[in-house]
Amino acid sequence: MKKNCVGALSLLLMTFGISCGPSQKEKEETLRSEVMAIHDEVMPRTEELFRLRKRLQGMVDSLLVHNMTDTLLRYKAQQLIMRLREADDSMMHWMHNYNGGAGLYEHTEVMQYLQAEKEKILGVRKAITEAIDSAHAFLEKRP
Repeated sequence: MKKNCVGALSLLLMTFGISCGPSQKEKEETLRSEVMAIHDEVMPRTEELFRLRKRLQGMVDSLLVHNMTDTLLRYKAQQLIMRLREADDSMMHWMHNYNGGAGLYEHTEVMQYLQAEKEKILGVRKAITEAIDSAHAFLEKRP
């Protein structure tokens, strides 16, 4: 009798404990949503990357066409074009490889995967933001 009471009490406490906090699936969905929110914040900025690359390339082409010998200016513009392209490529690479944890069944594996993806997309956001900011700063100094 005593064993049954302890077992029933343990089962009741486990059930109560599970129902009071977020479930494993809820935790996974919360983290998955955080990852996608970062993506959704950054993705529209890829259009800005393209516009800035085009503007900088126009500057480089103009310097070459007009036979201007300002190689330092041209070099800086080309470096910025490369940074913008790399930032865009990092977003495309992340999107191509992200799967939301599909195929993972253990909660810990899913959470580890999603946390790693969150770190990656945060890195993508940083690369995009820094590349855009650098390009704007460079272009603001030019007529």
